[in-house]
Amino acid sequence: MSERICNFVPQESIKKIVDEKYQEIKSMILSTLPNVEIEHVGSSAVKGVLTKKDLDITVRAEISEFQKCIDAMEKMFKAVHKDVWQYNKNTSEGMAIFTKQDNYLESIDIMLVVKGSRFDEYHIFREILEKDDCVRQDYNALKKAYQGKPYKEG
Repeated sequence: MSERICNFVPQESIKKIVDEKYQEIKSMILSTLPNVEIEHVGSSAVKGVLTKKDLDITVRAEISEFQKCIDAMEKMFKAVHKDVWQYNKNTSEGMAIFTKQDNYLESIDIMLVVKGSRFDEYHIFREILEKDDCVRQDYNALKKAYQGKPYKEG
């Protein structure tokens, strides 16, 4: 297996395809789970940010719907990182991660979270990047420092 190399591109260069894929996945999820909120988060959602040609989506659900959402999402997408999944009805905490293969994008990752839980934070980072030029510049500088270098996973 070849080593994965960090390769970041301007968000604007993949915006059209990412927007199309986001709408496609959003429609697919809402057709089965009409009560969830779906948000495009991550670097590909923010103008002016470097991205690794991926799509990150957050699906926000009420705790009462969370297990139903997990069951439905497992039929639509590949469940990943199950060792870090969280689900506790008593504390209203929940998080599960799914992925979808794509021929163009490096990855499509879907985070299912309980609305209002400690895991319901992906949209906050996106909002900070959208509003704060300094944070956006620092974030891009960090990515540029890793451009062309191998990923270190784990």
